[in-house]
Amino acid sequence: MTAFPIDLLVPRPGTLSDRTDDIRIAIPLQPFELEVEGEVISIDTSLRLDFVDLPSTDFVELSGKTFHFPKNPEDGFIDASVYIYHSHHPADVTRITFGSISLAGIAVEMDVALCFDVEGLGEFKNAHWVVSTALRHGEKKRLR
Repeated sequence: MTAFPIDLLVPRPGTLSDRTDDIRIAIPLQPFELEVEGEVISIDTSLRLDFVDLPSTDFVELSGKTFHFPKNPEDGFIDASVYIYHSHHPADVTRITFGSISLAGIAVEMDVALCFDVEGLGEFKNAHWVVSTALRHGEKKRLR
């Protein structure tokens, strides 16, 4: 097995969305090329997190706070993945730290364990990835 070229995963600013009973984070990645099974493929994807257990999506409330999460399948895990080469690869997000608020949104840093041995890409070792970017507000709950 070879190491996954983690430096190819360059996050762009993402969104923090609040839907009924489901806080989501989506972080698009800069497109990149990856050699898989001897073929160079173009990848345009994002890191997606669903059912994130946060107290709020209010940036003021989140700023300066760190939240820890267990790995899948323990209760309270974040349902997260990255779609690469025909498959959603699980991503265990174990820490989210919210930083300062700016015009770009709120700074965020996450510890992510990428699992390539579950859905293919088994030629790559599972990898640890520290994601740093900014989040802006996405969808919000609609009140009736």
